[in-house]
Amino acid sequence: MRLKFCFFPLIILCTLLVITACAQKDWSSGRPATAGDTPDSNYRDNKLQTVKVGDLGILSSAGNYIAKEKGYFEEEGLDVEFIKLSTSDQIVALTTGDLDVGAGAITAAVYNANSEDIKIKIIADHGTLMKNMSNTSFVVRKDLIESGQFNGYVDLKGLRIGTPSLGNNVEIFLEKVLEKGNLTLDDVLPVVLGYPEMLTAFENGSIDAAIYNEPFITFGINSGLIERWAEGYDIYPNQQIAAIMFSSRLAEEDKELGKKYVKAYVRGLRDYADAFQKGINRDEIVDILVQHTSIEDRSLFDQMALSGLNPDGYLNEESLRHDAAWYVSRGLVEEEPDLNEIYDKEFLDYAMEELGRYE
Repeated sequence: MRLKFCFFPLIILCTLLVITACAQKDWSSGRPATAGDTPDSNYRDNKLQTVKVGDLGILSSAGNYIAKEKGYFEEEGLDVEFIKLSTSDQIVALTTGDLDVGAGAITAAVYNANSEDIKIKIIADHGTLMKNMSNTSFVVRKDLIESGQFNGYVDLKGLRIGTPSLGNNVEIFLEKVLEKGNLTLDDVLPVVLGYPEMLTAFENGSIDAAIYNEPFITFGINSGLIERWAEGYDIYPNQQIAAIMFSSRLAEEDKELGKKYVKAYVRGLRDYADAFQKGINRDEIVDILVQHTSIEDRSLFDQMALSGLNPDGYLNEESLRHDAAWYVSRGLVEEEPDLNEIYDKEFLDYAMEELGRYE
């Protein structure tokens, strides 16, 4: 009994020393410990892999924003960092390895960037002209319609048409508009303007019609300046406007990392579809989109046409082939790209195995 009594204080003392040491330091990082810290939780924090994602701050990036804010990326062990870059700058950053994931328009530069040494893979949907979900439309000045000067596509001849750019899928869309009136680009006067500037141009009469995007379409309609003549789907059904793209790091060097990203991204796409097609958790999703885009007025989500995004993530291959052939025909791409090589469905196929098809 005497021997046991002597050891008991020693055991107590050792236990207190261990507890004190653990309270003073994190298990792995050396930072002061906080409530809820455990060896397991800090281990998980330190194991998050950084993925740099190009960001345009627009609605079609909804899948990324939702996956980030809902914790889907983190559940896959990813720390996603959004980097504000234009589409053209993203293409460059993907080729240099300064960006892991691009999110933007499928332009000739995407195809031209691929070579024997550099590979950019098209991975998942980032914007499609879907029925009732086309944030691109063809609009016409309201006074031209009311005066009878414009009654249909044939009346576009000689008019000034605003467009954000030429030589890309926007011009392809414009050609589809003109075909409806048996016209070509030579029959009209294209005026290249940014979307915000088009509102002023409509107001002062310097353009007559335009290829326009939300939320500016809604601004123009509410101001009495324009009318939506046709939504994007009615001009070019399911045109594949933009895509998620991978650098060689995710596409080839670390495919498991790429699969984790896509799985989380698809979950974000499905929450978006649930919110705006089924009304599930709509307010929560609107909060996330307001946080990450320039659309601060929540009421706009009740008025404007939203971006079309396939909840399974797959791209419209027919549109990809059509538009790629157009780039070749205009000399913007030297030879028709092999879409089986550039569009890699392996990552989405994995996500479908894990999540099943959207219903």
